[in-house]
Amino acid sequence: MGVFLPTDAPLSQWDKISDAEMASQIMTVSHHGDAGCLSSVLLKKIGAKYAVISADAKGTYGLPHPEAISMLAESGVRQVLFSAGGLDAESAGGVRFQITPGGEISWEYI
Repeated sequence: MGVFLPTDAPLSQWDKISDAEMASQIMTVSHHGDAGCLSSVLLKKIGAKYAVISADAKGTYGLPHPEAISMLAESGVRQVLFSAGGLDAESAGGVRFQITPGGEISWEYI
């Protein structure tokens, strides 16, 4: 079970890391869902079931990019969106994931 936290690193940064080191069930999407920080190849390497995107509900700067949301959907990754400012109905201060000993994953906004 892994969690991939790429922060704001550019897409080119991940070419240096092996597939095994990147394999994760949960990931965050770099730079608030910027499509320039994501690719279908990267998503395949990670193999995540869930992707957390932190962006404000106003869509400031157009983030998350619709292209990033499409890439996640096409890769079968469930998106968990939240905004720290609590600006919409699904916003919260964060997201809590719980993983059972059997590997089942559940999550909730907190």
